[in-house]
Amino acid sequence: MYRHVVREDGWAASTVGQLLNESDTSQEALTGLATAAAHAFSEPQAPSKAGFVLRSILQRATEKTASAALEVFSLLPRLDLDSEILALLNTLLMNHSAMVADPLARLIELSPHLIPSQSALAADLADAILDKHSQTLLDMRTAFAASAREFINLAFMLHRNEGIGWERGLTLFERLLALRVDGLRQSLQIVDGRPIPISGAPLRSRRRARRNPRLRRQ
Repeated sequence: MYRHVVREDGWAASTVGQLLNESDTSQEALTGLATAAAHAFSEPQAPSKAGFVLRSILQRATEKTASAALEVFSLLPRLDLDSEILALLNTLLMNHSAMVADPLARLIELSPHLIPSQSALAADLADAILDKHSQTLLDMRTAFAASAREFINLAFMLHRNEGIGWERGLTLFERLLALRVDGLRQSLQIVDGRPIPISGAPLRSRRRARRNPRLRRQ
């Protein structure tokens, strides 16, 4: 794999192509390719070929193979808005079966880098991950539960932008509130100008309601 994406090796390219094209290629072989492609992706001359391999694998991966492919996000310092990254993210978005919880934690952490130019994509990814893993997020026994603060941060970052980002951030806030995600209410309490309703009432209204009994006693 490394020879294919870095050294322009014809034999390696042919072998990789054959493994990707054959329907009976074992998941073990695909997992090995995914691991190699994830590590090669950040090489200056490799993103195009490594990205193609990762996208091809995500469309047919088992959970173990998908986990190996998604490790690419753990190896990236940020999400650069280039064509390979965007193509990889859109492939993932179209293949929910490849969305394995644990390696996606890093993707949620990196997602604010997509704002503002790709706010809709960031929100779509968050929604798709919550569609599949909301119960895992709420289960404090799982490593993925620690991603709650990253979802909250993403909602804040989206909401701070105008247009589609503001709207999608508000929608994500409401979804996290409905799920009772740990730490969200505390985070909202320290942010000014928040329009998020809790139990059907704005936060500011709820505060006034708590002060009224004291005022009546006076």
